[in-house]
Amino acid sequence: MLEPLQRIGIPAEILTTVLDNVGAYVYIKDTEGRYIYVNRQVQELFGASLEEIVGQTDEAFFDLERSAELRENDRHVMESGQVHETEEVNYLKSTGERLTYLTVKQPLYDDSQKLIGMFGISTDITERKALERELKHQNEMLNIVMDNIDSSIFMLDEDNRLVYSNRCLAEQFQHTQAELKNMKISELVDEATFKSLAEHNRKVFESGQAQKFREDVITADGGRRIYWSVKVPHTMANDERIIIGLSTDMTETFLLQERLREQSNRDPMTGLYNRRFFFDFAEKNMAESERSGRPTATLIIDVDDFKNINDAHGHPAGDHVLKVFSAQLEKLIRKGDIAARVGGEEFAVLLPNTGHKQAVSGCSPSYM
Repeated sequence: MLEPLQRIGIPAEILTTVLDNVGAYVYIKDTEGRYIYVNRQVQELFGASLEEIVGQTDEAFFDLERSAELRENDRHVMESGQVHETEEVNYLKSTGERLTYLTVKQPLYDDSQKLIGMFGISTDITERKALERELKHQNEMLNIVMDNIDSSIFMLDEDNRLVYSNRCLAEQFQHTQAELKNMKISELVDEATFKSLAEHNRKVFESGQAQKFREDVITADGGRRIYWSVKVPHTMANDERIIIGLSTDMTETFLLQERLREQSNRDPMTGLYNRRFFFDFAEKNMAESERSGRPTATLIIDVDDFKNINDAHGHPAGDHVLKVFSAQLEKLIRKGDIAARVGGEEFAVLLPNTGHKQAVSGCSPSYM
């Protein structure tokens, strides 16, 4: 059985030892598909000795109804005279076990170039294929989750280039996921937004730790969206450093917080700043003035005879007067000045970077 190999001067014992230890199934068949040689791994697979296997066909060892490609591959090799490399799925007759092989089959000729059979080498890749199927299944499940989660999930390299984006992110910027792959985020946002995002990403890479940021983004339609982003640094198997990020759209929440914060600082009737905000702001501004040496002035305004208006015309009329007065006051003050209602009919205006003379001249009839 090993005569063709012995002719090149290698003893049969050495050839047998080599073939028994190649880590693959090695076999030779004649033109009728009968085994004329198998190595030790094939013998162990079939649970039979070499003598018991020689002369048998695959029908003795495989369920050929489910392993039809086995005979088809053999036929192709012998009829075409060509080497055939393929993945082959076989079912053992004794156990029903499903096995997957990476198989190379080659025609075998005698000295006169007459086809006398074929030989094959099959490597068991059953576990590898099972792992590939499991990984594929997990990836499919993961993609389903990531593409249906109501947050933007992405991966960025150190050049701020998108390695991955989920469907939510793609829809936000009106691109497909394929279009976003390898695109720099500078192509998706305005310059100011990009600088802010790039700075956040730099901090993540430099710290080597997960970071959280509030990020304001201008979308493709020009709208403003506010995200709460969690960014985690990660080093890939090829030593490439990336950021894995999850950004949740918190626009409505943040805007509501801003409105509530603004409302808490405002007088509900006049819309001017309230007493608490004015004195907090004034205290900080005065401290800054002392440090910088820049002057600050304060105007205190009282509506004369306001009680008479309430007594003569009622409180609704008095409220209307306060609203009109407040609207006029806001129109007259400069940008950066702070006007507040600090009492019933008492008002105050803080004038940063304004000295006494400038403040007094500003209170002339032409100013007010």
